[in-house]
Amino acid sequence: MYKYSCDRCDNVFEYPEDIMGRKIECPTCMHKFVITTEYKDTELRPRKIENSSSRSGSKSFQKTSSHKRPERAPSKPKNNTVIFLLVLIIVVVIGSGGILLFRGEGNVPSRDEVVVNKAIQLNNETPSKELGSQQLISSEQALKIKANEKSEYRELLRQSCELYELLRTEHGFYLDMIRTGTRKPDYRVSAASTGVGLVSLCIADKLGFDKQAEKKILISLRACAGEIHGLKPERNKTGYFRHFFDARTGVRWGKSEFSTIDTALLISGVLFCKNNFPDNLTIQSLAKELWGSIDWSTSKADKYRYYLTQDEAGVGGPGKTRIFNEYILLADYCSLAAGEQALSDMHNWPRKSFSGYDVLTDTKSHFLPLFTFQFPLYLSPARTIDKQFLEESLIAAEADRLWWKQETSNSGLWGSSAGAGLKGYSVDSTTKNADLISCAPSIAGFMPFDEKYKKDFDSLLKNHKSITYKVDDVRVPWRISYRLPSWRAGAIQGIDFAPMLFGLAALEENLGFEFFQKSSQLTWPIK
Repeated sequence: MYKYSCDRCDNVFEYPEDIMGRKIECPTCMHKFVITTEYKDTELRPRKIENSSSRSGSKSFQKTSSHKRPERAPSKPKNNTVIFLLVLIIVVVIGSGGILLFRGEGNVPSRDEVVVNKAIQLNNETPSKELGSQQLISSEQALKIKANEKSEYRELLRQSCELYELLRTEHGFYLDMIRTGTRKPDYRVSAASTGVGLVSLCIADKLGFDKQAEKKILISLRACAGEIHGLKPERNKTGYFRHFFDARTGVRWGKSEFSTIDTALLISGVLFCKNNFPDNLTIQSLAKELWGSIDWSTSKADKYRYYLTQDEAGVGGPGKTRIFNEYILLADYCSLAAGEQALSDMHNWPRKSFSGYDVLTDTKSHFLPLFTFQFPLYLSPARTIDKQFLEESLIAAEADRLWWKQETSNSGLWGSSAGAGLKGYSVDSTTKNADLISCAPSIAGFMPFDEKYKKDFDSLLKNHKSITYKVDDVRVPWRISYRLPSWRAGAIQGIDFAPMLFGLAALEENLGFEFFQKSSQLTWPIK
């Protein structure tokens, strides 16, 4: 095998033949580049078979085996007729790149050939002489499959990060949504989506998807702090952001409120940036400034209730919500900012039962959308490290999964959460999902914690092709309606897509759920 490294992400990968001078695609970050040097290490490489014409355009081949054989002394060249009789070469031209593969009949399959066989479901059988071109895949495809064996969902994670790039504005805010149909100018920024966008940049930086991530984060943090001339996000006297504001000016969008939870979601992304770029003093300073600019105590009505909105003076509005719901993220920030322990008496919180599952909620009259569990599970400094909260979250997943099975007689199709719906924006939950809209991010957000959820997700993608949406060059799973299969969502909301990003990142071998546990923490003295 020949080894090369990507000139963008430095990932080292193998190739079954010498491809010096050829343009290829990195199996990790999908960057296209021309191979100019070979990666050198201490491993022994198989001997290259090359003739004088190999550099002038013709392909040279190499027979490989997973079994090592002792080196033999050089022998005299044999008659070409004898070689032809002993070795059967099958040459198949695949794709536009004209990549050539071969296997000698009767050889033990090499490691790369086993990968190929797995991908085309040949059960590692030795192919016959009549093996057709439809049963072979290219070397580049095999490399992608090998990368996916290490990180099964990495490409989908990269695409998810790219979706947030489509939502990103000129000055580093993130739009509320992106339309899946006709594209027209949109300037409505979401504070919550901006927080998730910052998380996506941290992920993209860690995995080498975006070499400019750190610079982009600096732009975003300066914009949030109001340091860009002529662009100052509107905030009230206690530091809370508008739910929606104009990307060009920062002023209020429509009748948007000063939102406590959307501000908390924005700040969660700021904390991720601080914890993932400890050596960037500017990021550290801006993160502390943004955290300290908010008087978290003003959003707290009492021990279990929190204001939904505030006015310009920082006075809580008439709407209050009781824990438990996604506002637990806000509650945890309030507790930590006051130097107190986060709420830990979950046994006192309201619950609603379904077929033996007692699910946390804010009132016993209804179940909650699954995102209400997933946001704090991945973003809260207290809930990411709380084993009991994880268990409670999985109870919610199981209840929704069972309800869907009873409604549809289908296994693997579930996921009641918020996002685009048949009549506009739809907030769906267990037992309250009239159009039976399955939200792929909801399932993805639980995948790191149980293998069966991964199987459900894979089944969803395989059996419901319409759940995958294409926006520009980005392809991501989103939402479908079981009751109306022909329906297509008109937009993808950045905040509601977030559990897809979180779940895939937690599955990534180079990140894991530990990435969220560490990135969400408050790592400096609060008082």
